[in-house]
Amino acid sequence: MGKSTKDKRDIYYRLAKEQGLRARSAFK
Repeated sequence: MGKSTKDKRDIYYRLAKEQGLRARSAFK
């Protein structure tokens, strides 16, 4: 937990935002 988790989440969040909200659900 910490920066590592935030970093990983940030990457997925950024990718999901680029692909769309639907992608966010898939990443989850």
